[in-house]
Amino acid sequence: MIEMRETSLMNKEVVIDILSSDEEMSLMKDEILNCPHKIVRIDGILRWEVEEGFFESIPDFNAYIMNFLNQGISKNDEVYRDTYRRLGFSLYKYWETFYWDMNNEDFEDYSYIK
Repeated sequence: MIEMRETSLMNKEVVIDILSSDEEMSLMKDEILNCPHKIVRIDGILRWEVEEGFFESIPDFNAYIMNFLNQGISKNDEVYRDTYRRLGFSLYKYWETFYWDMNNEDFEDYSYIK
């Protein structure tokens, strides 16, 4: 039996309102507003919309990320972050990966490039 998941496309202004109650999560405001990727709510969890076929196009995800690091591409580079958006990361896990200083001590150096 296939489990049906409740999914809805989210207005980015509404997402910002939801996140504004959490000071740390609100750090993502500019990125969310300026990024062309859509945000969806799946079973109550806010996440970037999955780009169909993207994950399947990466034969070895760890090697893919290591390739970034070997090229000097950091978590503050757009191509690195875009990978996680395209995979459909939850906004919380995205914040934890890119904005929590335990995982990215230079997060303040990031600026969304339009």
